[in-house]
Amino acid sequence: MIQDVESRILDLLAEKLGVRPTSADKLAHLNLDSLALAEFSADLEKSFDVRLDEHVLDLNTVGDMVTYVSRLCERART
Repeated sequence: MIQDVESRILDLLAEKLGVRPTSADKLAHLNLDSLALAEFSADLEKSFDVRLDEHVLDLNTVGDMVTYVSRLCERART
């Protein structure tokens, strides 16, 4: 499941940024300003049918985001 989440997140980022990042890329280096991060968070919520909280602001890498969203998806199933 985490591979599906990772693939979808990388696809969403590629659409937004015009380049496909890797899981190791730092979010701060992707040039996502606060507005772009808010829009991307909304895209994630819609794509995965989850609700992100303020912890999304603490994430460091794309891989951290994948793990975070994967956990939210698992919680939503139970």
